Amino acid sequence: NASVTLVHAMSRPVGALFHVPHGISNAILLPTVLEYTKVSAVKRLADIGRCINKDLYSYCDEEVADYTLREIKKLCFDLRIPNLKEYGIGEVEFETAISKMASDAIESGSPANNPRVPSNDEIKQLYRECFHYQYEDFIKTSEN
Repeated sequence: NASVTLVHAMSRPVGALFHVPHGISNAILLPTVLEYTKVSAVKRLADIGRCINKDLYSYCDEEVADYTLREIKKLCFDLRIPNLKEYGIGEVEFETAISKMASDAIESGSPANNPRVPSNDEIKQLYRECFHYQYEDFIKTSEN
């Protein structure tokens, strides 16, 4: 299935309203949206993880899915992908636009292709998480 899913659906309104390039907005949204989706995509994420690291074939899917998420987050951190706030979007403007962004994302039809289909309120919450996402928090917890 080659249809786009939730990351792309949420990325379009960010680009349209805040002029964030599509690739950057996808990268900003990816860690949070994958974390949200994981519960419904463990096998797919595990398949990706085993392509990244062939030594993971003896591990259960849940462990490999977690590994995949860590690797994606690490890549975004290494590439210095900002959160939406760090990109320069004002918090008041962002909060004002959240309802429209969530509605636009749903109206695109792409969230229905996601393994875990979000509600309008869940999309709003995901946007808020992406606005404040901190890779440093992830790095600290993954080092322990």
